[in-house]
Amino acid sequence: MRDQCPINDSAVGGHVIPSDGTTLCCDSCTFISASANVQAMTPEPRKRGRPPATSRDEIAAAGLRLAGQEGVDAVSIRRLAAEIGVAPMTIYSQAATKDEIIDLMTAAALDSFEFELDPDEPWPAQLHSGFVALYQTMRANPIVVDLIAGSRAMTGPAVDCVRETLLSAMGAAGLPRQQAVDVFNTLGAYVVGVVTVETARERRAEELVAHVKSLPRGEYPVLTKAPATWARPIPSETIELGLRCLIDGLCRDLVGPSADQVFPQPSTQQGRRRSARRATRSRCP
Repeated sequence: MRDQCPINDSAVGGHVIPSDGTTLCCDSCTFISASANVQAMTPEPRKRGRPPATSRDEIAAAGLRLAGQEGVDAVSIRRLAAEIGVAPMTIYSQAATKDEIIDLMTAAALDSFEFELDPDEPWPAQLHSGFVALYQTMRANPIVVDLIAGSRAMTGPAVDCVRETLLSAMGAAGLPRQQAVDVFNTLGAYVVGVVTVETARERRAEELVAHVKSLPRGEYPVLTKAPATWARPIPSETIELGLRCLIDGLCRDLVGPSADQVFPQPSTQQGRRRSARRATRSRCP
């Protein structure tokens, strides 16, 4: 909006100035400019109404993003609020404690874990399929290893659902409870270890190759023959073979000669599908 100069209107048509006072039509308009600048410096009244809302999914995604960049310890309600662009109280309304936030993050990281149980399939093959699915999920979201290593996530609902699902695959083995848990922990340690090493290898591949190249060949003749191979990721087929060998050995030692002599390929038949994210809404059956 433009106003006519009230001081000097001798010019034909009068003097016209912008209402924000950024341009002067004459020296007489100085006081008008100053007045306009004062108005421009006056803060706008605070808008009333509800603050911006955010969802639990958005909090989980922001938490995973922050943890991936700075580590799990960097995740806090205030940091998440700044990351999302909301007030801390908005985060509190969805997750009141850091434990709840870790649960949301773990469930989101394990969201793609789905394993189909088939009662007609031998339990070693079912167990193999389940832990391959767990490996693929963790490999796609390596931060979940750090989450699970935390004291809270070891007992979080998403991890409990994964445990229940994979232990169910051993139902037909007839193993004592302690042995079944030992098998689960052994295979779980294998998966977590592989994901940890592979993630570190990816981040420090160039450094690792340079280190191997720098070693004296006289002292390390085998290690230094092909330094570039140390940056090569382990093929998924090799990782799955390692799981197969572990399960096969455990099966023979714990169950005995009556165990299946042939390790069948994992079945693709439809069974019961479980999703780790559903653990945040209801208990796994």
